[in-house]
Amino acid sequence: MRCLLGYLKKLDEIFAGTCLLVTVLCTSINVFTRYILNYSIPWSQEISLTAFCWSIMIGMSSAYRHNMHYGIDLFVTMLPRKYSRILRVITYVVMFVGCCALTWFSIIITKEGWFKLTSYFMMPYAYKYMSAVVGFALMAIYSIKYIIFAYKDPEKFFVAVEQGGSGLATDFAALEAEAEAVAKAFAEAEAEAARMED
Repeated sequence: MRCLLGYLKKLDEIFAGTCLLVTVLCTSINVFTRYILNYSIPWSQEISLTAFCWSIMIGMSSAYRHNMHYGIDLFVTMLPRKYSRILRVITYVVMFVGCCALTWFSIIITKEGWFKLTSYFMMPYAYKYMSAVVGFALMAIYSIKYIIFAYKDPEKFFVAVEQGGSGLATDFAALEAEAEAVAKAFAEAEAEAARMED
């Protein structure tokens, strides 16, 4: 049961990885047949592009869930600790609003995609555009999760964020455990530095 729950927590990563694998396989096979066998697979491009869209959008939300997106935090680190944390919370609020807006626009584009069909499978483009709806909706949900974490226990939350935020992908209990481990390591380092000064 625990193993099953572990897979469910990583379902988005498994799905994004599978889509990326399909993209690479379809593209590689088509390149081989085109340049070696002088034959192009007509459906390869449609499958690879659809899979690529899903791998990008779901992978994007998964990276956000793990707090792995790059950011320029020079200005944030220059601020006093109190104000830098306030700015981080504001960033999550802005991300939530932005992701909600992008989800809405993606829904509009997806609705229009039902009337546009692919050339080989005659499949609506909406199936490709749905990836943006799911990706941005997940990011909005994760933004809410970060805001709640920051409200419940800001000290431990921001310690985890400053250390890379790997605990953000799990439940709050796991986040607490990681933050306590980091705090303990800092305390031991300070105690060691104090002993060396003596």
